Amino acid sequence: EPEVCVLLSCFLTACMVRYKTDQLRVSVICCVISVCSSAAAYGGLNPGWSGAPPLCYLFALSVRRQRRLPAGLKGCRFVRLGYLRKLASTGGKLRRCQELPPEAFGDPHKAWYLLIISHRWIDRQTCDVCSEAYPEGFRLRTMLQKLDAHFSPLALRRGGRLAERFRALCTAVVGDADVLVFVDFMCLPQEGLDEYGGVVPRSIE
Repeated sequence: EPEVCVLLSCFLTACMVRYKTDQLRVSVICCVISVCSSAAAYGGLNPGWSGAPPLCYLFALSVRRQRRLPAGLKGCRFVRLGYLRKLASTGGKLRRCQELPPEAFGDPHKAWYLLIISHRWIDRQTCDVCSEAYPEGFRLRTMLQKLDAHFSPLALRRGGRLAERFRALCTAVVGDADVLVFVDFMCLPQEGLDEYGGVVPRSIE
């Protein structure tokens, strides 16, 4: 059946999309196409015009509801939770904004959660410090512990009432790309140190 093919294509496409917002858009659009195709096939409607109005309306509505940041936050970047986990698992360290690869950052207009983390810098130039107990860095470890308590299966331990457990389930299964974190050291240009210990000025490069 054509409708089955459309829904299967919808599912496969949604699985390949990174952000939950885009997944919902793909799902809704494909469902509308499927419904309009069925109406055209069994009701004699012309698919050329029966599917276009609701499709355009739903797409415009989703774009309108997209998050828009204030002008003052235009230059800010947001780090993906998945990248922080990757740093911890591969022995990486917190790096200043200018040294991070493009894959470290996400799109704040599409991500489901934006988190602002306020913390004290342990070191003026590196923000974090490593030790035998915290080889990946004390700040990185403790920050991930706090985040994983809400955005991992550990969140299922929270809450006693049904509504609280449902909210915990929603955050526990959210994708890494849909949780973006603002950490000033990683999200705004910072001073650094060169290989000789000299101070590298704060710049966008």
